[in-house]
Amino acid sequence: MQTTNQWDTSFINGENSIFYPHNELLRFLNRFIKKQVAFKQFMPIYAPPPTDKSLKALDFGCGNGRQTLLLSEFEIEAYGVDISKTAIDQAQSLAKSLNLIANFLISNGTTLPFGDNFFDFSISCGVLNCMPLEIAIHFLNELARVTQKYCFLTLLGKSDSTLGYTMQDKSIFKPIMFRSTQENITEMLKHTPFTLKWGEKTVHSSLSNNLESTYFTLVLEK
Repeated sequence: MQTTNQWDTSFINGENSIFYPHNELLRFLNRFIKKQVAFKQFMPIYAPPPTDKSLKALDFGCGNGRQTLLLSEFEIEAYGVDISKTAIDQAQSLAKSLNLIANFLISNGTTLPFGDNFFDFSISCGVLNCMPLEIAIHFLNELARVTQKYCFLTLLGKSDSTLGYTMQDKSIFKPIMFRSTQENITEMLKHTPFTLKWGEKTVHSSLSNNLESTYFTLVLEK
């Protein structure tokens, strides 16, 4: 299992620094939550909350916070949690640079620090593959506990290349603990309150070296 120090080093080295929103997350927001129709204008799709309450969403494993801040751009009350203090520090700095507001917290326990159904929906991009499968199932249940309806996930499937980061002692940090397949995704969901609302499998093929990687995008519903 990875340590917090390994993730801190990876973020210090800029290996997990993402400064653009994922296109798949944009598609999810516009299809299931609210459609952007003009600058700072949105058409609600998700059942609108009471007038005194904005939508709340959680980004589990938020890293430097770019996806969390996309939620904020959609005028959603956004929360991001990560095991790495360095990542949270970078997320807070990025929020200030972009003049956006989000709530960032360090969370390295076995339970998420929120009440049941605290969030309208949750997201997690490429995070569950960075823990053993049984722990991923545990945290998927934690996401179900704190989420009222939708959970957006991206998962890493089979790949011809190996992801690794070089640590200060020259050791190689390999963050991927398991690769997702249609079969183990189905098995994971059997152990949670979620059902599959929508899903897509994408295969990326390199024309230069013929290497392939597989990527799953899921919308789960409780």
